[in-house]
Amino acid sequence: MYSTEGGMDIEEVAHKTPERIFKEWVYPGGGLQPFQARKIAFNLQLSGEAFKNCVRFVTNLYNCVCWIGLQLCWRLIRFSKQAMKKSLPWIAK
Repeated sequence: MYSTEGGMDIEEVAHKTPERIFKEWVYPGGGLQPFQARKIAFNLQLSGEAFKNCVRFVTNLYNCVCWIGLQLCWRLIRFSKQAMKKSLPWIAK
């Protein structure tokens, strides 16, 4: 979710000018597609170098969030395995 009304209270923007709030849905199996990153930059009314930088930023931000999420999942899996070994050693073999 993003808006051209940066620095504003999103609830206020949603109430007064809902047409200025944009949403981009990302399919988890396919990830953020290049056209979606360009659409975000376009909707933010950027052009030239700012457009290119926004596309790069949005793509990198998405990849970073996915990487952090993956790392957290692996930590939870490791933690679960360790917890199982301690509490249910006969299952975790």
